[in-house]
Amino acid sequence: MKKFIKIIIVIVVLVLCYIGYSIFFTQKENVQTKQEGEQSSVGLSISGGGQEAESEVVETNEGVVYTGKVIPVETRYYTKDSTKEFKGVYVNAGDLIEKGKVLFDYYPDYSADAQIEVLNKGFSRLQQELNDYYSRIEEYKSWLAGSSDNAYNEYLRNEIKNTEELIAKNKVEWIKAEESIRKLRDGKDDYFVKSEISGLVYAVNKDNTLTPSNNISSFVTVYSLEKKVRISVSEYEYKTLQEGEKVKVKIEGLNKEYEGTIIKIDSLPNNLESSDTSYYNVDVSIEDEVPYGYTAVVTVKK
Repeated sequence: MKKFIKIIIVIVVLVLCYIGYSIFFTQKENVQTKQEGEQSSVGLSISGGGQEAESEVVETNEGVVYTGKVIPVETRYYTKDSTKEFKGVYVNAGDLIEKGKVLFDYYPDYSADAQIEVLNKGFSRLQQELNDYYSRIEEYKSWLAGSSDNAYNEYLRNEIKNTEELIAKNKVEWIKAEESIRKLRDGKDDYFVKSEISGLVYAVNKDNTLTPSNNISSFVTVYSLEKKVRISVSEYEYKTLQEGEKVKVKIEGLNKEYEGTIIKIDSLPNNLESSDTSYYNVDVSIEDEVPYGYTAVVTVKK
């Protein structure tokens, strides 16, 4: 009887061990499967340079997906010149302006007109001197032609040479006066700060305020009406993209899709000073109807 009970106990122990073994490995496989599924749904784990780096990339059946923002193609920042007396500002945030529009100006240096007038009068003196020099040379040459006195002829030749040097100096003074007038006239234009592009006046600050996004000083900021989408790609995907390549752009805020083109790939990373993985700005064309700042989902075909 006791022997029979021992056999029963051994059988029960073996059954329990088998059940425990099955449960342990089934749970381990489930955990591994779950982790692999999570990894494929979040991003690609790319190995390079002897270390693992998580790229902010999602891969779908259609291609590799990046998220970016709609920004202006061009941005111009205009600051006040502290060496000049500020006069007034003639635009407001939200204004649509044309290229050449006066944004703000300074009180001009009224002495510039007086200096230009003095220099202009000096041209009359220089012209009279030049005429006298040419007449003198013609006279010396006529005397030289009718003389057989070697000593006198040598004197005339020296006088011609000296007069030609005076003509050269006269021309140098003339050129300097013209350049001074040009600078004075250009300086008058410097008192008007004009927009270099047509577009939208994004901000008019009280002073040369630092912009929050890139720490650039600006009194007036102008955005172009032309827009683009900017995405950031890691060094691992960098060489897989090409300028001119067609991509799909979805603007989630408008629930619209567009066909875009990669128009620029930066040659330097946007985090050059960092010791982390390098990321490069890539610009994609987008329709101007899309508002600034909207989120864009860019799909690049495999």
